[in-house]
Amino acid sequence: MLSRPTVHRTKTTKPAGIVWLMASLCTLVTAVSVSAQLQFHINSFDMRELQAGNQNWDIASDGEQTIFAANNYGLIEIRNSGPTLHPSPSGTIIRSASWINGRLYTGSFEEFGYWQPDDSQSPTLRYTSLSDKLDHPQMNNNEIWRIVEHQYLIYFHRFGDIYAYDAKILQRVDTPGQMMF
Repeated sequence: MLSRPTVHRTKTTKPAGIVWLMASLCTLVTAVSVSAQLQFHINSFDMRELQAGNQNWDIASDGEQTIFAANNYGLIEIRNSGPTLHPSPSGTIIRSASWINGRLYTGSFEEFGYWQPDDSQSPTLRYTSLSDKLDHPQMNNNEIWRIVEHQYLIYFHRFGDIYAYDAKILQRVDTPGQMMF
């Protein structure tokens, strides 16, 4: 008669289960702490406190934790310390904003230009008008809606025209008709 092979059963030890549980807990705690570091802090600012309008038209960032909003009442600058409203130089709604090469370019009703700090120590922004540099200003009753950079030129787009600026010279770009965007 054939004998059955002897099967030796080993007792399962509980430490393996405990090791698995501890490894799982460590992974969970690490994942939670890493995701907590990646969360953004969101603030809500009261427009009455800021004395800004209730509508933002465009948004730009300098890439160093400062956000700019083109607002009905001017330019809103949001830093870690809180928001600051810079009134529009012409007193009109700012419609477009774009951060390009260390300057914030903005466009509004019959006006466009750029903002930059007064100096490296001051957080105050100083505005320089570019529309004043036009030989034959044709900005009557029109607004700059888009500002983009392409091949070292900055383009200001309104419904009827496009203006190109190379940090020295501002000129109107001839187009084969009106350019809608």
